[in-house]
Amino acid sequence: MVVSKLLSTGIKPHIISQNIYNRKTFGELKLLGFALANLETDEANFASWVTIDRKMLEKTNTVDEDTEGIIDMVSTLKDSEVSILFRETDNGYTKVSLRSKGHFDVNQFASGFNGGGHPNAAGCFCKENINNVKSEILSALLKKK
Repeated sequence: MVVSKLLSTGIKPHIISQNIYNRKTFGELKLLGFALANLETDEANFASWVTIDRKMLEKTNTVDEDTEGIIDMVSTLKDSEVSILFRETDNGYTKVSLRSKGHFDVNQFASGFNGGGHPNAAGCFCKENINNVKSEILSALLKKK
């Protein structure tokens, strides 16, 4: 009923949707391309992950906020239960975003790295370089599958 009233006012849902969701810059799309070109999985396809370092951000003239939504693209990989985005911060540390399709509690997993969130979406911040964090998190994750 509410939707029909809104539509009767003449609003255009496709224009609203386009202005909210379809507003990527050239650099943001290039960054997404770089990230997806480096998509990795374990042998069983349980986990999938991408890594974004400072060079990628510089090369695409983007900023940290422009990585929003990339983890959601990674999580669309068929048959992969857990998806991870490793992002190098400007001080050389690492921000980790985790997503699960429901059978693995990423909140509980992230808590082991002083992080948290929800069972299907969580993250953590690690004061280590991206390669060390990536190795440590993937090793711990793949032991739990």
